[in-house]
Amino acid sequence: MNSQLKRTIDQVKALLVQDHDSVVYGQLHSGLGYTLPSDCPHMRPYYDFLGMSNGARCGVIDLWSYEELDKKQYRLTNWVSDVSDWLEVGQILYEPLVINRKSGLLYLLKEEEHIKGEENIGDWNDFLFNYVFGDKYNSIATGVDDWWLLLKRLQYV
Repeated sequence: MNSQLKRTIDQVKALLVQDHDSVVYGQLHSGLGYTLPSDCPHMRPYYDFLGMSNGARCGVIDLWSYEELDKKQYRLTNWVSDVSDWLEVGQILYEPLVINRKSGLLYLLKEEEHIKGEENIGDWNDFLFNYVFGDKYNSIATGVDDWWLLLKRLQYV
């Protein structure tokens, strides 16, 4: 994880702590405090995030904590036949957000009118910069919400 992304996470955490209403629209939890081992180099950015924030709620984006991961993998079988290559790391508007362990790319698994599909949304760091803390958040949220207003207040968008 690069230093700019670390600063962004720290800034947002600090602002959320000051805003008592933030529990409704955003939380960046304390990090694990240790580094998770990884035999997949593409997973390192995600594991680094868990070290800084072990789970988060960022408007319409929910990111699972390390402790929740095992309990949240049941939806994968609806989309993929070999679940060992995938990890559900969260959800966006209740649709699974998964990372491919081999490539490090994230996908949003969608089901619209009984048609299953997937949308590639980049690697972990790009996802954080563009969707969680950037202007692409507005493309997935249903209108302006409190998280978007926080991003505007911080001048990230």
